[in-house]
Amino acid sequence: MYGAGYLRDGHHVGGMEQDDLRQNMFAVGSNEEAARVSGVNVMATIIGVFMLAGALYGYTGFVEAARLGSSTRDPRPELRG
Repeated sequence: MYGAGYLRDGHHVGGMEQDDLRQNMFAVGSNEEAARVSGVNVMATIIGVFMLAGALYGYTGFVEAARLGSSTRDPRPELRG
């Protein structure tokens, strides 16, 4: 039950401590101009977030295609037989 507290609170799970990227994402999402004034590189944060989202979307599509069995090595499965 010791680990359940960490899971419940969301701390120390897979290195999910409050790091710079998370703080910058929160700052940019809350108020872009305030984040810029406080020294956050807004453009780099936005590009990083979109790159991370694209990588995760690509991975999710790959896993979903594998799960559904929609990909095959045979280029023309209708000719099998």
